[in-house]
Amino acid sequence: MRWRFCKVDRSSLGKLEVRNIVGGSKTPLKKMKHLFLSFFFVALLSCSNVANSAENCLPKEQEKSLVALGQLWGFLKYHHPIVSEGKLDWDAELIKIIPIVMNAPNEEEWKIILDKWVDSLPDVVATQKETIPLSKIKVKADYDELFNPKYFNQSTIDKLQFILDSTQIFENHYIKLNYCRTYSNPYFITITNEPTYSDMAFPELPYRILALFRYWNIVNYFFPCRELCDTKWSEILPEMLPEFVYAENQKQYSLACLKLCAKIDDSHGYVQLNSTMVDEIYGQRKVPFETKFIENKLAVTAFSCNSIGIEKEISVGDIITKINGEKVETVVERLLPYASASNHEVKLREIAKKILRTNDDVFTLTFLKNGKSVNKIIQTYDIKLLKIPNYYSPKPDAAGYSIIQDSIGYIFPANCNREERESEVARIMSNTKGLIIDLRCYPSDYNAFSIAPYLMKNHGYYSRDTKGNISMPGYFLIGDEYPLPSDEVGSYTHKVVVIVNEYTQSQAEDHTFFYYLAPKVTIIGSKTAGANGAIFSFPLPGGITTEMTGIGVHYPDGTCMQRTGIKINEEIKPTIAGIKAGRDEPLERAIEIINKQ
Repeated sequence: MRWRFCKVDRSSLGKLEVRNIVGGSKTPLKKMKHLFLSFFFVALLSCSNVANSAENCLPKEQEKSLVALGQLWGFLKYHHPIVSEGKLDWDAELIKIIPIVMNAPNEEEWKIILDKWVDSLPDVVATQKETIPLSKIKVKADYDELFNPKYFNQSTIDKLQFILDSTQIFENHYIKLNYCRTYSNPYFITITNEPTYSDMAFPELPYRILALFRYWNIVNYFFPCRELCDTKWSEILPEMLPEFVYAENQKQYSLACLKLCAKIDDSHGYVQLNSTMVDEIYGQRKVPFETKFIENKLAVTAFSCNSIGIEKEISVGDIITKINGEKVETVVERLLPYASASNHEVKLREIAKKILRTNDDVFTLTFLKNGKSVNKIIQTYDIKLLKIPNYYSPKPDAAGYSIIQDSIGYIFPANCNREERESEVARIMSNTKGLIIDLRCYPSDYNAFSIAPYLMKNHGYYSRDTKGNISMPGYFLIGDEYPLPSDEVGSYTHKVVVIVNEYTQSQAEDHTFFYYLAPKVTIIGSKTAGANGAIFSFPLPGGITTEMTGIGVHYPDGTCMQRTGIKINEEIKPTIAGIKAGRDEPLERAIEIINKQ
């Protein structure tokens, strides 16, 4: 067999460019490191035509053995009674077996190694399993290669099948589920007893593999939106292995974690790196103005420094077509794999915030100004010196509750205080001819509780959740279906318009579930972030923290809100002409709807 041994192509990453600097720290596992190096050296000598290959790959047998190991390790972690009780240091067991599996001379050998590994665990006692009605199962478990004879000996498969059929876990050392959520404790999933290995700025190879295996298995067994990913989750493990195996320094490892997180297609997906690494990857300097993608073009929307005169050179509404001579579309395509979001609109939202960060002193930008192409050299500034707006609270000086334009109530939840909720909601509801709830922000108060009773007599939070299950890892159960309430209007009989956009995320989307059934409510705007449901977080080796959605949220008819966003009655988006004129077109449309007889 001729093994292919190809390095991951990380060239041309622009501002995410990875320099091939070999980094790392002293390892406490020197002997293990030598085993890895010797294995790689043999594989490298066996490789042909490496220089001409652009394919990212591992030696096929090595990839296959690691996929088998990763899936087996995760299955036992959440299914085997002794492992799930935390009686073994399951990370340490993985670290010990990785070099043994990777250095096995052939498939027959590593399959025997895995079979003996299962045998080394304490015996499993068969128990009576509870059954769950099929009608409650929204998503079934995906065991991928665990029962595939191409990956495991039949004797191993039989043992795994016995564990699956004959055991049931009710408590797990590594995860807790909270079925009695409250306003003060809204979290459903809590990942526990997962070491951070924060002393490893750049983890050694076995710990990088551990990072991938930990993330992949948590998603596979407890991420309720697994089946909504663009790429089938079972394909992600072999796809991402080269990114983690061949990472040569802390930056490349961090980029691998960012790319892995982006694979779940979740606007709650987040990787928290230390500030130094954030600056190295994205840059600690930035142009002194803000941009957004409007009409699919990167447009200047605001200035973040008032003292340097940049507004004399460029204007709000100018379109950036090239960055350092490269088309914006090309830069976007390069950054998309690292943008974690539920839909394309939110990916662009995140890219717009980072695309003009750098560690260089200047950018050469090509602008389209009044139909003419103009090149300008733009100085950058330390990001700490700029006034970067909080896009989840874009109107810091606005009142949370106000009356605008001829007795129209206006509620901006980002600026609402809980202490004034009842009195202010009552004031707005009693003195206005219509109401606008502007959810293009992140609410600071859950005032939907107080607003909804005015809008609908049978008010409530009308949705169905899908949740994971410790006893059946990988299965996600949906709440019972129920009849919708009558559409009898509440005491507020005037028109209500709810405005949303790509910054309407999580709790903001949650608020709309109190409003959308009210007969006088119209929801306008553009696609929302598509990520509702309580988040959960867990650590990865290297002191990295990551987050994702923990509950799937559906409309009563079973339609999933994740990724697609909330249901909108009328789409309206800002235009470049509108921002040039200083207009808020969605707000204008909301006022028009209320004033229309």
